[in-house]
Amino acid sequence: TKAQKNEIRRTSLHDRLKDGLCRARLVLNGSTLEHISTDPRSRIAKAFQDLVRYAFPSLRMLRRTFTEADLREILTTPADDFFRSDDGTLGEAEQEILLKLQNARAQGERVSVSDLAAKLERRPYGWPQMSALCLLARLFMRNKVELRSGGNLLNADEVLDALSNNRSFANTIVALQEQFDAAAVTRLKTFHRDFFDVANTGADAKEAAAQFQRKLLEEASELEKLASHATAYPFMATLGPIAAELRTLADREWSYCLKSLPDFSERLLNAKEFAIDSLKQFYAGQKRVIYDDIRSCLRDEEPNFPDVNGTEPDALRETLSAEAPYKGNTLQQAKYKLDSLRTRLTTMLSSVR
Repeated sequence: TKAQKNEIRRTSLHDRLKDGLCRARLVLNGSTLEHISTDPRSRIAKAFQDLVRYAFPSLRMLRRTFTEADLREILTTPADDFFRSDDGTLGEAEQEILLKLQNARAQGERVSVSDLAAKLERRPYGWPQMSALCLLARLFMRNKVELRSGGNLLNADEVLDALSNNRSFANTIVALQEQFDAAAVTRLKTFHRDFFDVANTGADAKEAAAQFQRKLLEEASELEKLASHATAYPFMATLGPIAAELRTLADREWSYCLKSLPDFSERLLNAKEFAIDSLKQFYAGQKRVIYDDIRSCLRDEEPNFPDVNGTEPDALRETLSAEAPYKGNTLQQAKYKLDSLRTRLTTMLSSVR
């Protein structure tokens, strides 16, 4: 029948086409591809794989495919846990990204996330956008690169938001993170211990600086609280400018604390020795009790002073108005004068009665 003849023709055409595709010469860049197969679909697929490898030779740098879930995992898992089974060696793809950023820095170019992803999607790379973003996230967590938006340095949560929203790509700038040698980190840790009397446990330069800046904020808050008592203790106002300097340092780029340590370390250690420690001890100790006791006596017993001979009231007033009565044994000596004055006041009042 006609239908049977058409089916025979269709089968014949199919077989001849299949045979032709299996025998056809496949050429890529002037070279014949040696793919022998009885399955044309498989043969063509292998040829296209060769074409992809030829068109995108750097695609081989990617050892795996990445997903959006990988991006979240990279940026929400602590680096110590995420890279626990890692020997610390950067992969070829990560090194390639760093090389591009180094070249951009050498030429004075700013690189946005959109710029970087677009370059890596084109020849010779052909990297999927998500792969580029995940590799960038890995470099961020390794403290190799930093990301900024509007001039502000981004933390891991902010980086996740920026890399998860393609509308942020153009305004998110990628740059190499400044690297510091072990000696610079050791100097900062030593200053941290000397100034705060606690160790800095940061594992690398950025972590050590971040820990230092968090401690600066804590110390600034404590000094501001002490300075707020300047109405009762005027010399406490000394802590206000110190607290302001600590807060300014805490708000600087983390790298500033490492690069400019000599600019502020000696000044702050002097402030600690001559003001901070002494005023903390004053406020928390017996000296404040003596100071308050002297002030109360001068206020409450003022009417009786004319009836008592002696220089104690004037001496005690001088103590309270001194620039730094909290230093040395000034208040302890004043306590003897206070006790003497009270004894004589008690004797005088008893005689009057």
